[in-house]
Amino acid sequence: MSKILKTIVLGVGFSLGTMAAANTAPPGNIYFPEIAVDVASHMFDYSQFELIGACVWLSWSWTGPNVETTPELDEYIPDLAVSVYNETGDDPWWEVNETIDKVGYAGGSAVAQAAFGFALGNGQDTATNDSSQQGLNQRTKYVDVIGNVDPMAYFPFLSLQLNTQSFEPYYLSEIDLPGRLGVAEDIDPESYDPLGYYIGQSFVNKWGYEYPRIMTSNTDNDYTASVMAAQRAADIVTNGNALHVVNSTSDSCGTNCAVANVIEENSDNNELWEEVYPNDEHISPGQNAATLPPGQILGGTDEQAGNGNYVFVIWRHYKGCIQGDGDLIYDTVGVSPTNKR
Repeated sequence: MSKILKTIVLGVGFSLGTMAAANTAPPGNIYFPEIAVDVASHMFDYSQFELIGACVWLSWSWTGPNVETTPELDEYIPDLAVSVYNETGDDPWWEVNETIDKVGYAGGSAVAQAAFGFALGNGQDTATNDSSQQGLNQRTKYVDVIGNVDPMAYFPFLSLQLNTQSFEPYYLSEIDLPGRLGVAEDIDPESYDPLGYYIGQSFVNKWGYEYPRIMTSNTDNDYTASVMAAQRAADIVTNGNALHVVNSTSDSCGTNCAVANVIEENSDNNELWEEVYPNDEHISPGQNAATLPPGQILGGTDEQAGNGNYVFVIWRHYKGCIQGDGDLIYDTVGVSPTNKR
């Protein structure tokens, strides 16, 4: 896989069009300590911490039975981060760009060259599309899903057992060649449902679809394309993902404890999305553009601030028992395992 061609902007003249390359590199970087501070500063905004009961555990030792009581909680924990960027080397998350991404790029490059004999681009070169307009609207992003961005947000005895490992790569789109080529999604029946799995407030008012879970969107809005790519990548990580090259989460935090999978939704029941680069703000995938002031483009300031490169933190919904020793003999609220789709 060679370096991706930069986005081409087509200017139309009276008789001949002229082409200019847009700057797609991030204007700056974000570092792990900055992400940690941003996340920690919103603990009371996002965690929605609630004590919902108690759990009782029974264990045995040479002295006899031991009974332990632990809290049962309902909360959101920031356990996944998603980088979305235009080209290899453009990941704004500096630590990941300098380590995980370099390894992923080398591996993906070697496999693509060996398997196909040519490099994989990002679809933003008008020469490879049917028309200039299609080329300009076709947005393909590189996407990384990384685990547990802020260990400081986890408090023993006050937080449920984390489902992800710190800095562990769960998904790198550049090495998921079946996903990049669309082969992995061809076997998924959800990819052929025209009425369901839309990302938006309604079927009529939507950004696009969750399926097929590819990192390409046919849209003229780079921000919505980036958020949808992040949503699809996290969906792949936390749900069924046959043929994809992915490190799946178990979506469990122990006995009588479950973590929500990432799906498209309007209610924020399963996950909350925080943008930490280029801005620090809560985002709503599928937001209705009609709610914006006149003349304001959805995500326009974010796209301009980061040149179309982003880092998002996903606060997933955790519910259940803080784990104790021995066997669980009582819980206030029974928690069903996550229903992965």
